[in-house]
Amino acid sequence: MAATALLLSCGQAAEQAPSASRAYTVDSLLNVAEACVGDTLSVRGVVRHTCRDSGLRCFIADKDGQTKLRINAPDGGSFQPDLAGREVVCRVIVRENRVMAHEVDSALAAIGLREAAEESRADHCESSRNDLSAKKAYMELKGQDYYSEFYADALDFGVVGE
Repeated sequence: MAATALLLSCGQAAEQAPSASRAYTVDSLLNVAEACVGDTLSVRGVVRHTCRDSGLRCFIADKDGQTKLRINAPDGGSFQPDLAGREVVCRVIVRENRVMAHEVDSALAAIGLREAAEESRADHCESSRNDLSAKKAYMELKGQDYYSEFYADALDFGVVGE
């Protein structure tokens, strides 16, 4: 019964093929992602980047480009670089990676040690520290000991309009 409730909370059942008209936007998916982990659904967005070396990942965003979602390529498939800038709809399984508070604290300490030993570029350390500090602040605000990073495993995908 719980699996049915989760599926209904996301508003879609598993589909045979990705449908642009019934697909979540990146923002709308991320708003319900916690309740959809493990569910199969469709998501629509503009490809901002594909991993050039392997093609095993792409990053899609809403049209404003602000909110991004990592999508892993379907088994045996890949995302071609020419998808950048094109709108796609993907049938995916929603996944979650939980970054634990102790991992964030450890990473922040490691940055401090590298900076003290002058073993890394200051701009890289500052960017990493800002990202980790934002995660830590979010955890404190929510009163939880983890930060959820949502991503998706693609089952298949298509270019909208083709």
